[in-house]
Amino acid sequence: MIAALVLLIASTFVNASPNCPSVNDDDCSGHGLCVAYENSADFTTSFYCSCESGFAGANCASAAASECAFELVSPTTTKNKPSSVIADVEEDSLVLTVRAQLVAGRKSTAITIAGRKDEYCSYPGKNWVRHLDGCSDVFTGTLKLSDLAKCGMTLTRNDADSKSYEANLVISQRDSINPFAGRVGSTPVERVTEHVVPIEVEIVHLVDAETADSDDTEPASEETS
Repeated sequence: MIAALVLLIASTFVNASPNCPSVNDDDCSGHGLCVAYENSADFTTSFYCSCESGFAGANCASAAASECAFELVSPTTTKNKPSSVIADVEEDSLVLTVRAQLVAGRKSTAITIAGRKDEYCSYPGKNWVRHLDGCSDVFTGTLKLSDLAKCGMTLTRNDADSKSYEANLVISQRDSINPFAGRVGSTPVERVTEHVVPIEVEIVHLVDAETADSDDTEPASEETS
């Protein structure tokens, strides 16, 4: 089940940093939001792009094919939710895949675990990539199993056979809308829709009968649509 929370923001976000990847003089090639993470340990700042719908790559320079159709943003409905969310364990990592339809006016997307913004756990960030699969936006995060607690997931079971983690994946989409279009002096506003997707990860330990001291992981997956 995907629950949605809608907020209206009557202001425009201005890209203020020239440090995001780009193929021109604009942050994120003019097709994304520049997001900064400050590292208090060494006082450095890292920059990442959150691309508009229909654009992908670290610098948001890859555009969807011209024949792709975009859904329209409605000022009164929030039907454009992610089409699927998949959580899968691959070797020593949790792989999260979020697929969404192309939406006109969708300025940026943010993905966090339990609402916690972190360079290593969130999109945009170090361990997430965004690409176009046909006419869909696809976000893929690869997180080390050893880092799940640091990323905000709650350990709910830990015994000799397996361990389990739970968390809410929060997908925030920022759309430009004009609910008062046609009225004199009306201006667009930004609507932020938050979709909350519960995820649960079970890690099963397997012991090889010939090498009892080995400890492998059996993949477990969950799909929410």
